[in-house]
Amino acid sequence: MHIEEEILNELRGSYLTSFYSIYLNGKYNEDISKMSQNDQGTLLHEYIHYLQNISTPFGMYMSMTSYSFMYQSLHDIIVNDTIHIPVNPILSKQSVASWKKLTAVLGTSNLDRCQFIDWSKEIRVLLDTKDVEGSKIEKAIFKVALTDGTQVDLEIGAIIVMETMSALYQSLIDPNASHPDIPYNIIMKYCQKYYPRLASDSRKLICLCYASLYTLCPGAQLIRLIKDYGNNDSIDGYTAFYQFVNSYNAGKKVDGSPKTLVEYVDEIIDIFKTKMAKILTSNLEFLDVIFEPVRLSQKWVPVVSALYDQTPFSLNHFKTIIDNVGLPYIHTSYQQYSFPNIEGKSEPSQDLIELIALQTIYSFFTTTKSDDKECELSYMCKGNIYNEDHCKNHPWTQEIKCPFSVVCNAYGIDRKKIIG
Repeated sequence: MHIEEEILNELRGSYLTSFYSIYLNGKYNEDISKMSQNDQGTLLHEYIHYLQNISTPFGMYMSMTSYSFMYQSLHDIIVNDTIHIPVNPILSKQSVASWKKLTAVLGTSNLDRCQFIDWSKEIRVLLDTKDVEGSKIEKAIFKVALTDGTQVDLEIGAIIVMETMSALYQSLIDPNASHPDIPYNIIMKYCQKYYPRLASDSRKLICLCYASLYTLCPGAQLIRLIKDYGNNDSIDGYTAFYQFVNSYNAGKKVDGSPKTLVEYVDEIIDIFKTKMAKILTSNLEFLDVIFEPVRLSQKWVPVVSALYDQTPFSLNHFKTIIDNVGLPYIHTSYQQYSFPNIEGKSEPSQDLIELIALQTIYSFFTTTKSDDKECELSYMCKGNIYNEDHCKNHPWTQEIKCPFSVVCNAYGIDRKKIIG
C-alpha cells in the first residue's frame, strides 16, 4: 500500500509528503526573486504543503503512517537473502488500522475526466460520523449535481483542505495560476455561493484551512469553521486561528488536567523526532531543526503571521519564511537538484539524503516491474554517468554511486539475490 501523494492534477509541481521533497516543473534559483512568476507561485504552493507536513498534527500523522509501511517493507528486504519484486510484507495490525483511518479522511481527490460540477444547482452538506478501527471519524459530504445531470457525493477531506490552502496562497504571488475545481477550487466556489464575504477574504479562508489541519478530521473541521466564521466580518483570519488554538480540546495529560493544542503539538513533534531517529542510521540534522520554528509554542506561526503583517503578502514574506524555516529538497524538470544543509555546515544534511534514498528504494522494490519503471532518482545520473539499463534494472549495484546505491550498499541489499 502507498499513501496517495499530492501530485493529483498539479502539473507544474508536486510535494512528496513525508519525504520533504519539492518537484518543480520549471527553473529554480536560490534567489527566488529571479524566478519566473509561474515558478515562484508553484514553489510557494508546494512549500505550503511542506509547512502543512511539518507543523500540523495531521501532516505528521500522514508521515508516521507512511514511515510505518516503509519501515516494515525495508525490514523484509534487509533480513531476507532473496528479494522478490514487488515486496509485499505482512503489515502489523496497528499499521493497517492507521492506514484505514488515514484513507477515511483524505476524501475526494478528483472527478472523472469530462465531469464538472454544475454550480447553478444547490449543494447539500452532510456531516456524518463513521467508526473506523475503533475511532470516530467525522466526514463532510457535499451532495452536488454535475453538468451531465448526475448526482454525486464528494467527500471534503484532507486533500481538498490542503490543496485549497496551497492554491489560495499561490494566488497571492501568481494570481493567474489556474486549477481544476477538485481538489483546488471547490471550497472557494462553495463559499462564493453561500459565504460570499469569506470568499472575498482569501487570507481568512487560508487560516481556517490551516486550523483544520491541527485536527485528524480536517474536512469536517473546515466546514464547521466556515459555518462559524464565514459571515462574521468582525473576526479576521489571524484572530479566528488563535481562537481555535486556544479553545481546542486536545485531550488530557497524565494527571487528568486538560491538554492545550500548543502542548499537544509540542508532544507530537517530540514523538515524531524520536521515531525518525530510530528509522535512520544518520544523526538527525535537518530533521532535527526544521520542526522547531513551526511549534505553536514559538508564538510565531509563519503561515498566519505572514498574511497579517503590516504590508500585504509578497515575495519578501516568502523569503522571510524560508530564512527562518528553511527549504526542503528541491529538484526540477531541468535536472536541477538541491539538498538542504543546516546553518554552519557546507555539506548537505545526511539525514534527508538517507530518507529520500530509503523512500526511493521502498518505492522501487514494492512496485511491480514495468517497461518504464526506473529508479526515481535517475535524473541525478543523467549525463556521462547515466546508464539506462542500470537505473531501470539494477540501481542497487555499485557501478554508479548515487543515494540509492550507497544506501543499498550500507544495508547489504546489493549483495542479495534479487528476482523480478
